Amino acid sequence: MSPRAAAAAVARGAAATVDAPAPARTRTAPQSAPPRRRSGAGAAVPAAPRYDFVAILDRLLRGPAYIAMVGILLAGIVFFNVDVLELNHGIARTDTRATQLSATTQRSRSSLRSSVRRSGSSALRFSTASFCPSPETCATCARSARTPPVRSAS
Repeated sequence: MSPRAAAAAVARGAAATVDAPAPARTRTAPQSAPPRRRSGAGAAVPAAPRYDFVAILDRLLRGPAYIAMVGILLAGIVFFNVDVLELNHGIARTDTRATQLSATTQRSRSSLRSSVRRSGSSALRFSTASFCPSPETCATCARSARTPPVRSAS
């Protein structure tokens, strides 16, 4: 069979099916769904209203409340930063004062050391004598006076 003859046969078959009427369909009545079972005491509880989250979020973001909320949050951030700066200022002030006190303490210690060196060992004897006037009255001084100092072997 040639391709031209095959195409003609297909065209005749298609024409024959187009002219033929379609078989009639019979419709059945729609069946009703079985009744739903209810749990509980039998009284119907009204369902809670459903809120569409996207719609609520959309209304919130497009409304003036959103602008007010962003403004309040920005003001809170500014106040928080101001508090942090005040805290840092207080820490720096305390550090400066501690450095000044340390320098003053170092100067007073060095002046006391130099005065002890100038006065000699009599000042050291005077300072221990003021705490322990006589070895008999002080148990620690009496004990150290009885036992000779331990010397190293080297």
